[in-house]
Amino acid sequence: MSTVLETPVPRPARVATGPTLIATAVPGGRLLGRLAAVLSVHPVQALAVRTESAGPAIVEITVAESHRARVRAKLLRMVDVLDVVDGADA
Repeated sequence: MSTVLETPVPRPARVATGPTLIATAVPGGRLLGRLAAVLSVHPVQALAVRTESAGPAIVEITVAESHRARVRAKLLRMVDVLDVVDGADA
């Protein structure tokens, strides 16, 4: 007997509407966990992490405008984070 599964309906992509912060960080095994701990109390709309074989990781975080300064300050206090800039400035 075979079971027929319904074809999954694709969800519409969420569009990030807030400002984006771009952080340069040292890639490592615990970077994502540390980011999750720092960002867990803020309304993050989008998070993307890019790493290459050599060099720093690039973290893009989209947050509500009212939380941008606080999130930026918290990211700058992280040991793994080298720099944080506004996406509009990059």
